[in-house]
Amino acid sequence: MTQIDCKDIELGVCYSAPVFFDDGINMFLAENRPAKPYHIAALSRWSVPFLLSDGHPLTEQEIAKLNIKANAHAAIKKSASDSLLNKKNINAEKGAKQSNVKELEEVPLEDFDFMED
Repeated sequence: MTQIDCKDIELGVCYSAPVFFDDGINMFLAENRPAKPYHIAALSRWSVPFLLSDGHPLTEQEIAKLNIKANAHAAIKKSASDSLLNKKNINAEKGAKQSNVKELEEVPLEDFDFMED
């Protein structure tokens, strides 16, 4: 793994592989995820001497490709989720109607108030 100087971790930087703390075990930043303000604050707060990674900082073009793929994946996932949710709602409505009919069939006619002429 390559050592990364903590000063190289700037807001928004992404790496092509996970970035680990100096112990090489605990992950600091996930692969393809941008560094956020709390990441940078943690480095100074905890006096981290350096970080480790097998990856490299991603270029703007690499990040743009990842964003396009992520957006497409999210759209597909949402569409599938919406479709499944719609099926569940339809099945739940069918089940409720069938249940109501069954309950009505079990009620004796004496329980109904019929209007007399």
